[in-house]
Amino acid sequence: MRPGNRLFTIIETIFTGWKGFSEQVGGRNRGVAMRRKSFTQSVTYLYDLNNRVCFSMKEDSFVMKYNGVWKGLAWLGILLIGAALISRYVFGPAGDEIPRDYQNQISLLSTDQYRNSTNVDWQKQERTGVWLDRVVSSSGDIIILQSELTWDTGAAGEVLARGGQFGVDSHTRQNVSGFGDAERYGQFLFPPHTQKTTYFLWNLGYPNPFRVNFLKEDVLDGLAVYVFCYQITGMDETSLYSPMIEAAEQFQVVTDSGGTIWVEPLTGMVVDLEDHGVSAWADPATGIRTAEFHRWDTRMSPESRIRQVEMARKAVANQVLIEERFPGAVALVGILFGGIGLIWRSFR
Repeated sequence: MRPGNRLFTIIETIFTGWKGFSEQVGGRNRGVAMRRKSFTQSVTYLYDLNNRVCFSMKEDSFVMKYNGVWKGLAWLGILLIGAALISRYVFGPAGDEIPRDYQNQISLLSTDQYRNSTNVDWQKQERTGVWLDRVVSSSGDIIILQSELTWDTGAAGEVLARGGQFGVDSHTRQNVSGFGDAERYGQFLFPPHTQKTTYFLWNLGYPNPFRVNFLKEDVLDGLAVYVFCYQITGMDETSLYSPMIEAAEQFQVVTDSGGTIWVEPLTGMVVDLEDHGVSAWADPATGIRTAEFHRWDTRMSPESRIRQVEMARKAVANQVLIEERFPGAVALVGILFGGIGLIWRSFR
């Protein structure tokens, strides 16, 4: 560039799909500059009066200087989406697991009628019961639950109690063969994400498994629940009554009963239950029933129902946070970062 020459500076920006514009940036003695705007690269050409390029300079725009940023944003988005999937399908199921310090106690109220023989009148009793389940040991995913049911008969402090140990899968709530004090199958408790289907339950309520069928959806104290019902006909309960009734040594005890169970479906928690039935003596040889001796109508106490509903409500909130809200929020942020990265890349 020679002194005294009048110079023109033209700023060109190369970017596919963008059109530039011209504007006058100097006075009559300073020349005219042409600018084309974009987000990629600025190229400055210095021309002499003979329209020859005597100097040029390239300068990356902001986007081009940081063209590696899109990769970082894209990878961050992928990692966040992966974390959301792990949270949903790894940590989510872990939240369904029965904790090793699990303990649950419910109170029962029962109106019973009882007689020792057909020669005496029925005796009516109002009884209170306590059903306690607690974990006593574990082996991997298998927990050993001590289940105890105690009834206060109201007669001079007399108490009737029975119990047992159940080997239970902490995730599915199913009885596991080879664990506990007897061979059992079916569900000890309803599973997480309870379905509208039929389950076989085997817990301390009865000495044998029984089938429960989905009946309907309902709302209990503002909590959405599934309602299950069952009917039991001719269940042999001789082993249950034999420690309490002398006649049970000579007769078979047969029970007909039915009931309703209210279950919060996400957690599988029982929030209310009702059970009623009648037990009769029967001839062990023929199975013919000779006389009824025990009738009952049992319901979870109002205090226990309120407590179970509140516990289920809190468990649902925690489970929704673990399985839905937290993974959803993380995935949304991941999609946002990934989208920004892809948009950034389009300006290369």
